[in-house]
Amino acid sequence: MSNYTALKICTLFFLFFSISLFAGDMQLQTPELGFTEDGSEGDYNVVVVMVNNLNQDRMECYGHNRVTTPNICDFMDENVKYTNAVSQSVWTIPSTVSFFLSQYPETHGVRSQREKISEKATTLTEVFSESGYSTAGFVGNRRCGGGHLKKRYGYDQGFDTYHQQGPWMNTSVPRAINWLDSKEEDDRYFMFVHGYDPHAPYGDATTDASFGENYTGTLRKYDIAWGSGDGEILDDLRYRNGKHYLELENQTVELGEEDLDYIRSMYDRDVSAADQQVGRLLDYLKKEGEMDETVVVVTSNHGEMLGEYGKGRMRWTHSFPYQGVINVPLGVHIPGQEPDTVRSPVELIDIFPTLLSTAELEMDTNQEVQGKILPPIGKKKEFGFTSGEIGGDVAVQRDNYSMIQTNHNLYRESKVFFRLGEGAEKPVRVNQSEVNRSNKFMDSVIEWRNRNRQISESDTQLNHTLQEYLRENCR
Repeated sequence: MSNYTALKICTLFFLFFSISLFAGDMQLQTPELGFTEDGSEGDYNVVVVMVNNLNQDRMECYGHNRVTTPNICDFMDENVKYTNAVSQSVWTIPSTVSFFLSQYPETHGVRSQREKISEKATTLTEVFSESGYSTAGFVGNRRCGGGHLKKRYGYDQGFDTYHQQGPWMNTSVPRAINWLDSKEEDDRYFMFVHGYDPHAPYGDATTDASFGENYTGTLRKYDIAWGSGDGEILDDLRYRNGKHYLELENQTVELGEEDLDYIRSMYDRDVSAADQQVGRLLDYLKKEGEMDETVVVVTSNHGEMLGEYGKGRMRWTHSFPYQGVINVPLGVHIPGQEPDTVRSPVELIDIFPTLLSTAELEMDTNQEVQGKILPPIGKKKEFGFTSGEIGGDVAVQRDNYSMIQTNHNLYRESKVFFRLGEGAEKPVRVNQSEVNRSNKFMDSVIEWRNRNRQISESDTQLNHTLQEYLRENCR
């Protein structure tokens, strides 16, 4: 490889991980020009809707052949829709912490149920609260198979009101609407609304939607849930030699397309349940005239694999950074902003600085903010980065590919490529020059990640270590 090529690769890598704030030197600055093209000023209310475990590929505005999300898709089509939004982790806790802090998991350090947001950290909610906004959160809470937005993880920092009751959005949305009705009319507010509707077990969210009602096959008597035994089958699904199986204690059942479609139909049913409630909230905001002075974000913290790719049970989980897991829906409404579709990579950590920009707020802290203001006003990114859960996996989306680096035996090769825009069905082969360029890039990512795990969890030290490493290795 020539020195010029190596320099170019390192430069791209540096641009991806470079942040707009160097700890101790700068604060987050609101752009001189407003976010909207018509020049309207900020000071907006903010509503963030996060549907847990919502797979982009199961929405008709992202190419699904079944109507599951008419309300969310209408919202996407009327505002700014992002086709390549990347979650920073494959599961709820680290991903949602990344959203609230605008930091990669390697920086904020919250990667398991044994960790929580540091009380020294400044969350997105706290910035709004300290700026005089009323703040309220209404989140789903599952007894098991979820419940990862509980107060004990620190998500309630900065919220005046933080409700956790019932797993689904048919609880969180009515509570949110009641709160909006009861607040002072002139209060500016930041509101976070969340629900677990599409999360396993599938088919249990409350809805009048009809999916899979004509199915009479083997799986009807089981719960489409994670677990082995007691009727829960997701952990018992296997894939080998081109076929899916249900491996129970006393028998192995081969599954056909009708069976697989039933599982996906139960997931789609829960997606539809969430969409109905999101539509209810959006209709309320429109009816009350709130959309003219409110920034609204609709997204998810991660998706789900539904049998498209992977070995064994990994086809039915969100433990690995396949496209179906890390590509999440994202739509943003900003008063005065024309509808648009952004196809370049963006990340969930970009929502934080975007919301501060639209509200014309600044952070009174030197905390590292790693996200960038979202296009179409903010500059396009070259890359999107995700941390896996098992085996130290990472995924980087760049150019037309999603590239996964694995440290386990799920693949024959340690680096796997998927072509963006073609779903999560199978990997593709790329030419050798692309492989060489990507290998160098990914090796740098892995080295940076490994070094971060061995040093102090101080945000400032992580930042300086990253910058020093890049300067040392990309000269």
